[in-house]
Amino acid sequence: MARTKIAVIDDDPSSVAELKSILLDRIPSIEVVAVAEPAAPIGFDIFLLEAKILELKGGKDLLQRVRSVAPNSLLLAYSSNLTTDLLRRLINEGCEGAFVKEKEEDIEQMLSRIENFRSSHRFRRPAAGGVGSTVSAITALIREWNTRLERNGRAYHRTYSD
Repeated sequence: MARTKIAVIDDDPSSVAELKSILLDRIPSIEVVAVAEPAAPIGFDIFLLEAKILELKGGKDLLQRVRSVAPNSLLLAYSSNLTTDLLRRLINEGCEGAFVKEKEEDIEQMLSRIENFRSSHRFRRPAAGGVGSTVSAITALIREWNTRLERNGRAYHRTYSD
């Protein structure tokens, strides 16, 4: 089975360290990378995000950005407090599961979802290389770069007229 790459999007280093430890103890053949800002990094199979990061500057459209750079990825959220409104938003924006990080049974469900995803057809990636994968990677990179520029108010827009 291919090595699974997991991005943990959370601005709390201690929370990330705890989650990373749990993940690596249960699923040793994975790579876990911490992402401290609301970004949609390229090249990951699974995204675990702290739901409250959606409220930070640049987090408003994070779920859509993740889906645009990794449409076949597994997208899960966790938090200390999952309100009905937050759960509704997560589901409506494409999140496939939400878990309370302090509940052991929720963590077990999250780990089970990850293991099921790894054995599913969605996880089987096409072979790397070739023009198609290069174009896809560049397109996703440009899309993420433009989103960051727009969010920081430094986007450059040029219009052409006849």
